[in-house]
Amino acid sequence: MTVATTLANPLTLVIMSPAVLVTITAHASIDAPGVVGSLDLYSAAALLIGAIPLIVLLRRRVPKIPEILHAWGYFILLITAGVVVAVA
Repeated sequence: MTVATTLANPLTLVIMSPAVLVTITAHASIDAPGVVGSLDLYSAAALLIGAIPLIVLLRRRVPKIPEILHAWGYFILLITAGVVVAVA
């Protein structure tokens, strides 16, 4: 699983880059300050600022998660994302 997650990060970057370009260049349905295309810069900055302390903390002390728990959690996450996309 370690190898799979290590390889997934660069692949995710390649896959999401075209989507980010479309999101930034697409015309927003609302005209609000801090919105570039369909991207809300204030929300993106808030998510990044909120995540940085957690990233720093977890890089120093990596939690030990059993392999089976990680696999089931990932499976449930994929199913949940699929349901949300299908419903929305």
